[in-house]
Amino acid sequence: AFARALRLRRRPLWWLAAGFAAAALAILAAVRLTEPRPPDPDATRGTLEFVRGLLSAANPETPGGASSATVLAAATKAVPAIRAESDPALRASLAMETGSLFESIGRLSEAAELYDIAVAAFRRTGDDGALAAALHRRGTAARLAGRLADADADLSEALSLRRVLAARDPAAEPDLAATVSSLGALRSFRHRPAEALALLREAVDIRRALDARKPGPYRRPLARSLSNLGIELGDQDRLGEALAAHDEALSLFRARVGERADGAVPDLARALASRADVLRKAGRLDDARADFDESLALLRPLARDEPGTYAQSLAHALTNLANLSHATGDDRAALAQIDEALGILRPLEAAEPGSCAQDIADLLHNRAAIAGEP
Repeated sequence: AFARALRLRRRPLWWLAAGFAAAALAILAAVRLTEPRPPDPDATRGTLEFVRGLLSAANPETPGGASSATVLAAATKAVPAIRAESDPALRASLAMETGSLFESIGRLSEAAELYDIAVAAFRRTGDDGALAAALHRRGTAARLAGRLADADADLSEALSLRRVLAARDPAAEPDLAATVSSLGALRSFRHRPAEALALLREAVDIRRALDARKPGPYRRPLARSLSNLGIELGDQDRLGEALAAHDEALSLFRARVGERADGAVPDLARALASRADVLRKAGRLDDARADFDESLALLRPLARDEPGTYAQSLAHALTNLANLSHATGDDRAALAQIDEALGILRPLEAAEPGSCAQDIADLLHNRAAIAGEP
């Protein structure tokens, strides 16, 4: 029998991959310098100008983009200056920005070291909003690196802080929803279904309320949360509820494609693959095949052009398509699809150990089950 189907939301950087540098810049802009300036303001200004100069040139969102090698070189060169900075708020801000750049190119261990600096520094400044952001980012990186207990601890602490902040100020609700969603996905991955479902439902509720108050900017996060909820409901064999969540998510994603919105095509591709697996479980195999065909037609060119961003999404879609092939008795196709997925995931795991280890183990289990191997 097959192992549990892989989750699309376990892929590195999914839903976020194109925006880490921009998010880091936003974090930097939002940080409040709550401690007095150090004795030598010229030294601080020098650190800021030096590090920001390096990172500006390495920003992947600059015209033409920056190569991974350029990002790595600039971020690595910035680290000693960040460590030496005496102002904790500035040190934390620059560490967040640099950590996000490391994360954007899959250097999760280097990113974690920078997030450690940021968390420690923000604890000193007393800025709970900035501390929650750093804990959330560090927890996300830990989850991608396979350090699930560390990820759970960080996201849980971030959630506690953000609940308090949102109770004081509704402007903090989008951040609260992000952490609720991330912790829900993690609890699902750790096979804690009741907790996962409660958190994922809460994320949908918060984002639906935000979208009702201000239509537009919260539509994409709402669709993502609906898709994640559909995945979890499908895993718990609540297939009618799962399909309802997926159908609503896909309606929102298709509308965004029609609007030519940023990221709309990869969002739609991933959501189609998610619904297809639930359709397979519901016995609607022709509908499942149609969703997979549409998803793969969208994902293959994306993965070819931007493998660092979309290759793992393609691997997960192939994994779930293999489930369908097996269900319809086409084990030869299922094995070919598993082998293609393994060929995508193994280089990613070699580059960042732990990032795809569980996915690969599940695939190998599935392959042996189909092939009749011990």
